[in-house]
Amino acid sequence: MTADHDMAVDPEGRPLPMTPAEVRATIVKLIDTGELIAVIVRDRTTEDIAMQVLGPPSRAVLDTLETAVRAYRRVLNGHG
Repeated sequence: MTADHDMAVDPEGRPLPMTPAEVRATIVKLIDTGELIAVIVRDRTTEDIAMQVLGPPSRAVLDTLETAVRAYRRVLNGHG
């Protein structure tokens, strides 16, 4: 399932030169070869959003999530 709005951005929110299909393929590869540490899920029927962090508390995970949120906020605000 590839969505035309899938994208990758750098920590500053600037789009990376990847197509939506390349973004999806990269994520699938990382799921297959890496360690899943956080999940964000949207219920398509209710539009509710939930998040789970897997494993023990980690400052590194928190730092990564904060960086991702800053970049995503820039994209939403049109500054990426």
